[in-house]
Amino acid sequence: MFKKIFKRLIQSNDQRYLQFLEECALSIQTGSPQLAMTMRRFAELKQQIDAQASNGDSAALDIENMDELVTTVLDQVFDRIRQLVKLESETASVLTSADSQRFESHFTQVKNQQTAILRAYSTLHQAATGKLPSRLDENQHTRGDSPLDEAIDALQVEVRTAQRLKDELGI
Repeated sequence: MFKKIFKRLIQSNDQRYLQFLEECALSIQTGSPQLAMTMRRFAELKQQIDAQASNGDSAALDIENMDELVTTVLDQVFDRIRQLVKLESETASVLTSADSQRFESHFTQVKNQQTAILRAYSTLHQAATGKLPSRLDENQHTRGDSPLDEAIDALQVEVRTAQRLKDELGI
């Protein structure tokens, strides 16, 4: 019964996937094919995680919580990607301006967005494979206090806990 309910949940997310693909097309049209590819890859990871959950192969103990966390991460990532598209469109004017503060601020924003997206991708990829490193390298991915960082941290805890339990049970 739970699998049927969860399959319905996954099917309701199909509308989200269509929206993601539309946003990918928009990114390509605005000259950001790399960001469009990034969005597609995140959507593919979500589909992989959903498929594992519906087959009973999920890395998570609490599948509903995992789905909610993954959806939160995706929502935040897509917001970040939209912000990057906007920042990319402003890059030429920033480069030609004589305002060094604007230049520094712009590229700090770009770096922060890219770092957050990389951290989210790494976490979702690890959730899809069911494995997180036993100890995260905090220097590798700078963490902030945004809703995205909170969702990533919670997702890492969820996957790590499930992995630990599976290891103990020999599954």
